[in-house]
Amino acid sequence: MNVAYKKKTKTQETKEKILSLVKIGKLKAGDCLLPEPQLARKFGVSTITLRRALKELEQDNSIKRIQGKGTFITRKTGSGPHPRFVKLLTPIETSQIPQNNFFLRETVKGVKDGMHKSHDDLDLLCDFFYEQELVQEYISGVIGLMLPPEAWSHVVKTVPRDIPKIAIHYVPEFNEWGISGIKIDNVYGGYIAVKHLLDYGHKNIGILITEDSPDTLIRYEGYKKALEMHNICCNRNLVATCSLNDADIINKVRKLIASNPSMTAVFMPGYYLAKNVITAIEAQNLEVPRDISLVGYDDPVSGDFAEKGITTVKQPLEKMGRMVANMMTEMLEGDSLPVNSLTLLRPELIIRNSVKKLEV
Repeated sequence: MNVAYKKKTKTQETKEKILSLVKIGKLKAGDCLLPEPQLARKFGVSTITLRRALKELEQDNSIKRIQGKGTFITRKTGSGPHPRFVKLLTPIETSQIPQNNFFLRETVKGVKDGMHKSHDDLDLLCDFFYEQELVQEYISGVIGLMLPPEAWSHVVKTVPRDIPKIAIHYVPEFNEWGISGIKIDNVYGGYIAVKHLLDYGHKNIGILITEDSPDTLIRYEGYKKALEMHNICCNRNLVATCSLNDADIINKVRKLIASNPSMTAVFMPGYYLAKNVITAIEAQNLEVPRDISLVGYDDPVSGDFAEKGITTVKQPLEKMGRMVANMMTEMLEGDSLPVNSLTLLRPELIIRNSVKKLEV
C-alpha cells in the first residue's frame, strides 16, 4: 500500500531544530535564545516562520518570553509541562562581575557547582535583580546574593510564600518573610585576627574601618571583643575611618602611623583596605613584619597575600555557595529548614609571615 507522507512545514522544522539543541545539551533550561533576526538567519527561515515556531514552543511550555529581557528555554526535552529551576538573584549580572569582586565570583561559583552536583533535574538561572518579572510559575526556589531588604520586599510580593527562599550575606531581619539565610560570621573573623596579634604580644593594634562597607564595621566589633577578652581598653586613636578612595586610605594610614609611634600592628578588615595599607607602609620605608605586623581579611586566588606572606582571615565563599545549593535541595525535597533559620559560617585564619612575635 502506498502511503503519502506529508512534508513538514518550515515552522515544524524550525521548532524541531530548537528542541534538538535542547536535547543534545547545546541549550538548557534558563538559556536565553538569540534575538529573533539572528535566530532566523541561523536557521535560514523568515522572521515570520520563526515567530510561528516560537509561539508553538511557548504554548508547549518549552520557552518563556519575558518582555524587555528575551526568550528563555524553560525545560529539558521530555521533562514534562512543568519545568523547574532555581533563580539566583545578584546585584550584578554574573557575566559582568568584575575580576576584583572575588566575594561575588567565588560565591556564585560555589552555588553553581553545588546545584550541578546535587540536583540533576533542577536548573539554575542566574539573573541580576532589577524589579524584573520573576516568572513565578516556573520557579522552584529563589536564592538572593547580597540583596538589600527592598529587593527582598519585591521578591516576597512576587513569589508565593511556599517557594523556598535563601538569602546569602545580607539576611533580612523580617520574620514574616519566611526567608532562610546564610552568612559569614564577621565578628568572629575580626576576633581571631586580633587575637592572633595579641597572642604574639601586640597590644597597640591599629585598625582601618569604612562606613562605606558595613562588613568592616562588623569586623571592628570582633576587634573590640578580642581586646576586651584580654583586658585591654579600645584606644580610639588607633582607629582610623576612611572612604574607599585609594588616596584617602593611604593618607589615613600615614597619619595613623605618625600619630601612634607605639603602634606595632595593624588589622586590615578588608582586602581593598589591605592593598593600600601595604602601599602606605612601604612608601615610608617600613618593613613587614620587622617594623609593623599586619593581619588582613580575605584571601582571593587573584590576590598577592600569599606571595607577600600576609597572614589573613579567609572567608569560605565557595563552601558557602555549595551549602546554599544543598540547603535548597533539602528544602525542595521536603526536608525544610526552620523558617527564618540563620546559618553562620566561621572564617579561618591563614597564618603566614607578616606577624612578628614580641618579647613579653
